[in-house]
Amino acid sequence: MKTRTLIATAAITLGLSASANAAPAGIDKFLSHVVSAAIEATTSEIQNEISESILNSAHHVSASDITTRVEITDTTTDEEE
Repeated sequence: MKTRTLIATAAITLGLSASANAAPAGIDKFLSHVVSAAIEATTSEIQNEISESILNSAHHVSASDITTRVEITDTTTDEEE
């Protein structure tokens, strides 16, 4: 009688601990997926913002806005020695 009770108690204890360990594993898997998705979305948003900033800068600075002026000054003297 004691043996049956001991075996039944051990089986119930093992069953409860197995289901208790299974729940955190499922939660860990779910949270890992949610965090990974959030990181991917954030990375994509940052890359899009960088691309937009570069394109806006390139649009605002065009070659027609740049003017150049070149002056040549002769610094040598015409005197012969």
